[in-house]
Amino acid sequence: MNLSGTLNAWRAVMTPRTVRPHAVLGQFSDLSFPLATCVAASVKQRWGIDVQPDIRAVVIDKDNCIAKAKTLQLAEEYTVMSA
Repeated sequence: MNLSGTLNAWRAVMTPRTVRPHAVLGQFSDLSFPLATCVAASVKQRWGIDVQPDIRAVVIDKDNCIAKAKTLQLAEEYTVMSA
């Protein structure tokens, strides 16, 4: 039995706000660093409120967002070149 999965599924049912996205960006290029500033600006623009976000996770849909369709490699513009 997957106790962690069961507990987290129950937590999601009881407090759905913990699993819904609080800020959604239209494009990957809208994401800037530091992330807290970027998210605060997005929330202010969308909802008109000032927040100080406590970012614990970032979820990015890789397929067709930062990788070409049906590939496992990141698109060139999103790879970091090492010196």
